[in-house]
Amino acid sequence: MRLATIQRVVRAQPFPGGSAHFTLFGLATAGRDSGDLAFERLHAAEHLSLLTRAVRAAGATPEVRVTLLDPRFSRVSEGLDAVDDPGRKSGRGYYSGLCFKVYARRRRGGRRRLRRLDGPPARQPQGTVTDQRPRP
Repeated sequence: MRLATIQRVVRAQPFPGGSAHFTLFGLATAGRDSGDLAFERLHAAEHLSLLTRAVRAAGATPEVRVTLLDPRFSRVSEGLDAVDDPGRKSGRGYYSGLCFKVYARRRRGGRRRLRRLDGPPARQPQGTVTDQRPRP
């Protein structure tokens, strides 16, 4: 099952250099893993591919920065012109597998890099799945 949502939200507190209004976009894919995190790896790659296509469709050039947290995820960003980001500090100890940021660069003379998307593949909490097989 694949789900996507978009929501316009308002930030209650002042945010220097930013707008009180912003948009959140989320993707989720549900299914069973066949082992060795194959499901998570496949759909993390699918989500990254969709996000880069969305940035291009919006008229910008995507820049994907991936931080590998588990060597089994090393092939996820192949074919996306992703940049390895081993120095990323945020998300370590919270995310598993990998974490990423997708930036959008304006095409017309703009050199400004704007962070648009950030995340990892999220895993289902073990207390809510009916199949209680141990997960790596």
